[in-house]
Amino acid sequence: MNKEDYSQSVQNILQNSSEDVINRLIYFLSIIPKKVNCVLIYIFIDQDGEGFLNIRCDVEGIDSYKWNSTVGQGAYLFETKMTETGLEPPLPLMNNEDEDFDIRDVLTDVAMDWLEKELSKINLETCEVGIKLVPTEDNGTKGQIIIKEENKSRTKRSTLIQKLLRRF
Repeated sequence: MNKEDYSQSVQNILQNSSEDVINRLIYFLSIIPKKVNCVLIYIFIDQDGEGFLNIRCDVEGIDSYKWNSTVGQGAYLFETKMTETGLEPPLPLMNNEDEDFDIRDVLTDVAMDWLEKELSKINLETCEVGIKLVPTEDNGTKGQIIIKEENKSRTKRSTLIQKLLRRF
């Protein structure tokens, strides 16, 4: 599979998950503690570059370690698992050593582009925390992307939740 075909295949699978991922993010934003300064959305790629992709939210701020530990699986926006029939969702299983492109970079860049596009559909103007997309282990070619700067003058939490839920 060439780089363009791989990118398109990954984009199609991510696009099919858009609604679920956005709903999970809105829920995550609605339950974070008031002491949070920023939500970090990490893009995790397996070290071998076979095609596993996990996208997880963590928080930055006071008590962030405690919160990140407590929320556990609820912080995953997208998760790839190996099943008897292959990966679920069915991302293409690749061998990074057999390709003329870096699977980790392409997978990270496609995921970050997709997340940036999907997040642009949410009204984040009243969001009281910053939001950043963060590739892990130097994967991808883009580096960190700031979706929303932290709002120093925070609004009431209920206003944030109401406005995010009105997106639909």
